[in-house]
Amino acid sequence: MSATREQICASASKKLLSAAAGLAQQKATVGLDGFVDEIIGVVDKRQDAAHYTLMKTIDVLAKKIGAAAGQSSNYEMLVKQTKLGGNGPIMANALASAGMGISYIGSLGYPTIHPVFKELTDRADVHSIADAGHTDALEFEDGKLMLGKYQSLNDVNWQNLVDRVGLPALTKMLAESKLIAMTNWTMLPFMSDIWAHLLSDVFPALPKGERKFFVDLA
Repeated sequence: MSATREQICASASKKLLSAAAGLAQQKATVGLDGFVDEIIGVVDKRQDAAHYTLMKTIDVLAKKIGAAAGQSSNYEMLVKQTKLGGNGPIMANALASAGMGISYIGSLGYPTIHPVFKELTDRADVHSIADAGHTDALEFEDGKLMLGKYQSLNDVNWQNLVDRVGLPALTKMLAESKLIAMTNWTMLPFMSDIWAHLLSDVFPALPKGERKFFVDLA
């Protein structure tokens, strides 16, 4: 007789809890993106400085934009929240909050790390090699439209990794890590080149041992 969903969840929870105690002895190196996310509502009608209604669905905005073809139009964006973003920072922050030792390398602001990443910098050993990307996440009841500014991610490349982290420091991080996680391959144009350099310049120098390599296509 097959296990019920509740039994499977209970078994998984028990295994996770039993493994949690050992997380503090485990280290991971995570990278390489980083975004400042602004969660935004799009104003439909504003009555006065304090009163307004937001567009509820993507379709409402789409129809307004379609009707504006051939002329100019204006849309008020109301920022509801600014937060840490990017697949790498979110993953690293979650692992660090669970007690794992984390080294993070990515685009969190350069030469100064953006304040939105303070929670991560408080929990992990952080190395930023480029300015953060920026996402305007237009939030509706039926979904989100994520409008990204990605130009700074071109600076997430092998030369900046070597210049701003250092090859000896990078090698040490990876040597001590049981998990190496490289996230957001889609938005990082030089990720494949970084992997090629890791294979030729870093991995041969690592001590032998079992490691997991996590690839996030995004």
